Amino acid sequence: MMESLSEALKHFLQMWGELSFISAIVVGALVIVLSLAPVPRTTVNIAIGAVFGFSAMPIVMVSNAIGAAVAFLLARHLFFDRLQGFANGRPRLRTLMQAVDDEGWRLVALLRLGSGVPGVVQNYLYGLTNIPLWTCTAMTLIFTIPQIWVHIYLGVVGRDALEQKAPNLDLMVTVVTVVVVLCVIALISRRMRIALRDRNGRPAGSLNGKVVDRSEPKV
Repeated sequence: MMESLSEALKHFLQMWGELSFISAIVVGALVIVLSLAPVPRTTVNIAIGAVFGFSAMPIVMVSNAIGAAVAFLLARHLFFDRLQGFANGRPRLRTLMQAVDDEGWRLVALLRLGSGVPGVVQNYLYGLTNIPLWTCTAMTLIFTIPQIWVHIYLGVVGRDALEQKAPNLDLMVTVVTVVVVLCVIALISRRMRIALRDRNGRPAGSLNGKVVDRSEPKV
């Protein structure tokens, strides 16, 4: 299924030809929309890398941050009560929200760098915390760079391998580089899971005049 999705994305992107003003808008809009939906962004980024190469990376980075900001605003101002009720029924999410309130931008940066929590979940979750919009957006823009780079790189290497442009040595260097980056991300993710598991959730303060009740929902 993932392969079929990747192929469909590549065919869609190839319709727009080389990277130009129009195709850049299409790529940016695609990334923003998928920042709001539970769709694997890894597949999307790899497809973008395979079609447009590294020249599309700045577009993906900026659009990813814009999408996160849109989800943040939707969660904070439009779906706050509904999403808070959803999070209240999930102890792990409540703990994560409390941890973000306690640690601020540092925890957001680490979560963006490597975490077992899907990016789209984080996008909405931060809107339920006391973290400012600009902090969420800046941390997303900066600390998702390693993952986006790996995804784009995999797309570029896969394309070059199919076109027989990548010598064996370059391919080995590529594999080693990607493995090292993924290991670093995995170690950070593991450390974050351990830290969050060891935390004790407790009620937070207020958010924009609202009391953020993170206690267990009453039956």
